[in-house]
Amino acid sequence: MTDTEFEKRVNAIVSELAGNYALSEDKAFVLFCATYLLRMDEELAVDSVLMGGPGDLGLDLGYIDERDREITLIQGKYTSTISRDIIRSFAALAEVLADHDRVREAQGNVRVKDFARDYRRSLKKGYTRSSFLFHWGDISDALRADLDGIEYYGSSEIKSAYEDAQSIMLAKRPDSIDLELCISGQYLQVPDRPGAPRCLVGAISLKTLWNLYHEHKSGLFDDNIRLHAGDKTAANKSMHDTLVENSGADSGNFIFYNNGITILCDAFKLHFPKNRLLGGQFH
Repeated sequence: MTDTEFEKRVNAIVSELAGNYALSEDKAFVLFCATYLLRMDEELAVDSVLMGGPGDLGLDLGYIDERDREITLIQGKYTSTISRDIIRSFAALAEVLADHDRVREAQGNVRVKDFARDYRRSLKKGYTRSSFLFHWGDISDALRADLDGIEYYGSSEIKSAYEDAQSIMLAKRPDSIDLELCISGQYLQVPDRPGAPRCLVGAISLKTLWNLYHEHKSGLFDDNIRLHAGDKTAANKSMHDTLVENSGADSGNFIFYNNGITILCDAFKLHFPKNRLLGGQFH
């Protein structure tokens, strides 16, 4: 992707996010960076990005991940230029938020004050903190020297991070994968016309699914919308918690809490005791 193509793509995404959530383009740019580059859940990022505005102390997005014990501070500049004062102010923000009196003296707004309180509580618990400055331009080496504790992403870094984040989805898909699945218990065939079943509904064991993944790796999931997001979305975290953290409690209800896995295939054939599905990918 050329720089011009990437610029057009980002501008289009930012414009769409601004329209979807009634945000300014500056805030929509921060939302783009948080969701596409840092893989934050979009709904959580939208709520967090509303922190920006008068009295935000330069904090465009603040988020505390309780499960991963991580604190994320973001400032975004959807302009080609940025001043040294802005960089230095953001570099000092972590210390300001950690001091109740300094937040009050700086006249932080209500949301920033509330976040600062949670921020201090999280620091005491040993949470890690990361500060990101996303800038739709570039800065000189002299300005980079002021990036004390800040992870800086200029236009070129944003492009590289975006391409890395999308690499799984852009990977070449296998032409087809032959799967042999053992359906547990009863199953249901749903015809779209008399005598021509086009859909089969049933249950497979988690061990079967794991064995399939062990054999085919991510090729099974190239079309899966959740794959690139990892465990950074609320839905993915909930599924993880049900399977792992609640094992022995809610794990047995996983099939009822989630809507299952869809396999699109060219054709399937039924055999007893096993059912063979040909040319399928998980979705």
